[in-house]
Amino acid sequence: MSDFAELPSPLTLQTTHHREYSRSSVGAVPVPDVLLYLKPAGEPDFTRFRVLFTVDSGADVTILPKWNARDLEISLDGLEPKRGRGAGAPYEYYADPRWEAEVLLCGEWTKIPVRFFASDDAHDALLGRKGAFDALELVFVQAQRLMYARRV
Repeated sequence: MSDFAELPSPLTLQTTHHREYSRSSVGAVPVPDVLLYLKPAGEPDFTRFRVLFTVDSGADVTILPKWNARDLEISLDGLEPKRGRGAGAPYEYYADPRWEAEVLLCGEWTKIPVRFFASDDAHDALLGRKGAFDALELVFVQAQRLMYARRV
């Protein structure tokens, strides 16, 4: 892996949206989070509900608390959890490559694959790269606890 390559001229990013990091992370590790609308894939807009996501560039796929499966009309009945590892810690989750949801990103509904934590103790939702990051240009300004976004 090499260092960053210098651009021949400065790049200007034209972002359309911004969000401060969580206020609850003041004095601790800053948490880039965002409150987004989520709905079952293909369903009308009135079926949407709000979810607070941590924007997680280390997560391949979006992962939600398991109670959100019911909100997305996905059944976890009879499924065996799989094992994963995130931020160095093991966890169990439910996954099926057919599971999708739609999330409202910068004013447009975007299909994303979803998984669900198996534990009842998992309350956080993580917005992963696949689908979501593919649709956005994101800029994190960690020192100012700000993130900027726009549709690609």
